[in-house]
Amino acid sequence: MPPKTSRYPVWSAKAITIIAILAVASIYVLVFWLSYSSIIVELQITLMVIAIVMFAFLSVGLYKGVRLERPHIEQPVYKSLRSGSTPSASSDQAESPTPTSNKSSVGSN
Repeated sequence: MPPKTSRYPVWSAKAITIIAILAVASIYVLVFWLSYSSIIVELQITLMVIAIVMFAFLSVGLYKGVRLERPHIEQPVYKSLRSGSTPSASSDQAESPTPTSNKSSVGSN
């Protein structure tokens, strides 16, 4: 029995972006290099080929159940309450759990 791997393949968003830019640039250059039509016709051909490539890319990705890497997002660290105290409406801001960052609250006037 082969070793158990991830259920779905994971693709990198950076790699997808770089490959897409290279594919669009190469399609654009090839259409303009191989075609001797007007610029409007060449642009239509280019857009048609790019649309077909994007459709194939999305079809394969959806069929295989591809997932993108999740960026690592750090969760805020909250200060703990002093032991034995309970937060109340009249208590000081320092006693209530707050993130360690010093951002002002939104909507306070």
